[in-house]
Amino acid sequence: MSKTVVVVGHGMVGHRFVEALRNRDTENQWQIVIFGEEADAAYDRVGLSSYVGEWDRSSLALSGNDYAGDSTVQVRLGVQVTAIDTAAR
Repeated sequence: MSKTVVVVGHGMVGHRFVEALRNRDTENQWQIVIFGEEADAAYDRVGLSSYVGEWDRSSLALSGNDYAGDSTVQVRLGVQVTAIDTAAR
């Protein structure tokens, strides 16, 4: 039986959570859906403060932030979560 976890926010903490869950989920029991309001996948926001003017998105990208080849993870970028309907799941 598959379980689903929804991660709201694809920042550094959300990314690390998904990495940790994937590392522990050796039997692929969890489906993960990530919602991120920004158009960019997880990146080093702390490093962003050292940029003045234009910044190179790829240089700040967190390793594995697109979960390429991992069918248990869906990333939905550019989506703002405004409410959670727990009753409807």
